[in-house]
Amino acid sequence: MLRQANTRTGAQEPWLHLRRHLTGPDAQLDFPVLEKFAAEGGSDYFAEIVRLGAEDDLSHGTGIAYSFATDRPAGFHDDDLALLKAALPALSLAMMSYAGHTIASSLLAAYLGDDAGRRVHSGAIERGSAESLGAVLWYADVRGFTDIADVTAGGPVVELLNDVFETLTASLRRRGGQVLKFMGDGMLATFRSGTRAARGSAVKRSMPLRRAIGTLWGHDGDCDEFEVEDLCKRLH
Repeated sequence: MLRQANTRTGAQEPWLHLRRHLTGPDAQLDFPVLEKFAAEGGSDYFAEIVRLGAEDDLSHGTGIAYSFATDRPAGFHDDDLALLKAALPALSLAMMSYAGHTIASSLLAAYLGDDAGRRVHSGAIERGSAESLGAVLWYADVRGFTDIADVTAGGPVVELLNDVFETLTASLRRRGGQVLKFMGDGMLATFRSGTRAARGSAVKRSMPLRRAIGTLWGHDGDCDEFEVEDLCKRLH
């Protein structure tokens, strides 16, 4: 069905169906999963792909695939299949809408940070708009990284950065921080805090990050090959 969905033209039916009886003289078990369903007492099987978007627009994917099986002795009735065929297109639109919202939220959070991404996604996109807030700015980079990059192949260097950023990002988010930007071997993050006491608390929450990196240096074999001096951290 997936192969057919990729090769059919727009003039043909966009909703592809597959029906298989699992028992009786009309049984057709031409896929391993059908044999499994039949062995477990299944009597009938129905599958459908609902295609979405333009024929050549792969940003929507091939579509959404559904499959249903029943152990009712008579299998699916015609009314059952008519109901499924009528309901699945509307269900698919709802699923695609939710998936699109989730994907957009994740992308904006990854590239802009949780707070800025959430505001942009909610429509705060007017040019020149600004908002004042209290925050601790957190910046860190790897000391000696330039020397490492000069004498090391690209692959291991990228793995090193991935390890560092993954460790720092996970530790920051657990403590209420949000990453705003990755810059070479450095990263910029913030802790939102409106009062002096809250800002002091944010500073304290950031302190365990050095221990997390120390654990990485000491236990990750990929990092042991580098003579990394330390993690340089600045708080403002």
